[in-house]
Amino acid sequence: MFVLLPNYILNLDESINLFGIGYLLKNVHNKYNKELREEFKKIVHPSTYYYWLSNKSPIKIKYLKIFINYDNIIEDVYKKVNYFSVNRKKVVLPKEFTSDLAYLIGVMHGDGHISKNLRNMDISEEELHFHILIKKLFKNIFHDNVSITKCKLEKQYKSFISSRVISSFFRLFCPTGKKKGKLKVPQIIKNNKHLLKEYLSGFFDTDGCLPHLEVKGKKSRNYFIFSQAHKDIVFEIYDCLKNLNLDINEPKEFKSPTEPYANNRDLIEWKISINDRPTLKKFFKIIKFRHLSKKKRADIIIKNLGS
Repeated sequence: MFVLLPNYILNLDESINLFGIGYLLKNVHNKYNKELREEFKKIVHPSTYYYWLSNKSPIKIKYLKIFINYDNIIEDVYKKVNYFSVNRKKVVLPKEFTSDLAYLIGVMHGDGHISKNLRNMDISEEELHFHILIKKLFKNIFHDNVSITKCKLEKQYKSFISSRVISSFFRLFCPTGKKKGKLKVPQIIKNNKHLLKEYLSGFFDTDGCLPHLEVKGKKSRNYFIFSQAHKDIVFEIYDCLKNLNLDINEPKEFKSPTEPYANNRDLIEWKISINDRPTLKKFFKIIKFRHLSKKKRADIIIKNLGS
């Protein structure tokens, strides 16, 4: 299941290079030969210009915009461009909004971070198997590798992506730096229930809470909790769950420690809680966890709930 992505080329960083569109540029050149040569000779070497036309070198988006001013070829560029780069490393950017892409955006909204240098991205999580999943998804979608490192001072791993191209693409859907107050469910996801389920799966895999497995023979309680410090995103997720026909209570405000194990209760958060049996059963039919530990916990809850 996928949805075609609208043309986003002109919303990417202007420093990004596009490959494989030389013949489109040559067509514009043939129409406006004199005007284009006069304009470009002020800003690039003539050989660079002709390398673009012959597909010997890629063209930056900022220079592509000049061609578009003469002849609006942006839709043809979007269809034909095959690779993107800033330096030498080429990557693919998707033109289809797939289930896996929706899931990754949910993960980035949960435990992801885009650096203010507009190049680096990382995802923090305790369990290595989750990062192996993330690595596979990035490889399949973007044809780029993810580095997985273990944090020395924290009991967690990080998936690290260093690509201005991929970062630029994710910034179409995710904020840079601190996320509080900036997160929004992308409209393209809201408009498609299948993509919405996958997005929520990614968000809940990272920021959702399920009870741990049975301890000393005692059955765990059955619940699902989603909480964030910013009210708007919690209510937006609440609306999304309601649109999936889940009858849940409105989010509630509560106070929690500002840091793990701190003695204060100074952090105000907003929480969605699902506790009753019928709604939980329906919730787990709709939302499928990919995080191995959470999937195991979800399976135990489903077993506890019975048929």
